[in-house]
Amino acid sequence: MPPGVTHGLLDRGDQLRLAGSGRIRAARVVVCDRPRALQLQSSGRSPLTYRETFAVTGAGTLVTATLQLPAPAGPGGRRRGLRWLAGRTAALRAAGERPPRLVVAAAIVSDARLLVGSRVEEVIGSGRWELPGGKVRPGEPPRVALVRECREELDVGIAVGEAVGTDVPMGVGDSTLRVWSARITAGTPTALGHSELRWITADELSGLDWLPADRALIPHLRRLLRTG
Repeated sequence: MPPGVTHGLLDRGDQLRLAGSGRIRAARVVVCDRPRALQLQSSGRSPLTYRETFAVTGAGTLVTATLQLPAPAGPGGRRRGLRWLAGRTAALRAAGERPPRLVVAAAIVSDARLLVGSRVEEVIGSGRWELPGGKVRPGEPPRVALVRECREELDVGIAVGEAVGTDVPMGVGDSTLRVWSARITAGTPTALGHSELRWITADELSGLDWLPADRALIPHLRRLLRTG
């Protein structure tokens, strides 16, 4: 993975919503992908600045949160700031204790082209593009799940390669998307789980109407196509 905490999924100026309450819930990224630090600033005449720093410890990841209030904040402003920090701390703790529902996907490459599928009409996000894959079953190793999903959705066998990018929150419940590179070892792709399949080049990546989680990985997919 690249250095930093956002792994290329955020950039300066992006809008971000934090679990918690208060004016900084809708904030703009000020700093990202400095090693283990993320800084956000709310909009308005009296902006709040919120910063999280991350340190890996033997017990997990230590998150240190600081909130800078506009001056003069006064006792009421400080109390609201403390309540917001308490809410944000509770949200971070809950996220760390709750195992994500893992969705796996394959970045299948052949002759510098990537295989993508358009979602069928009966599911959320119909007509939008995604990498083939699906949900991991309870107790199923993720890479085994990916081989199974490609067999069920595409009627192909695959060899799973290296991870592509980082895990991406899907914005649907607690689901997280994890992607690996892959190559076809048996069969010809058939649209069993999609309305359409398409092979695309690196230059075509940005032109598709992707599902949000897949779109976040475009820089990594472009790098895979141009170097792999």
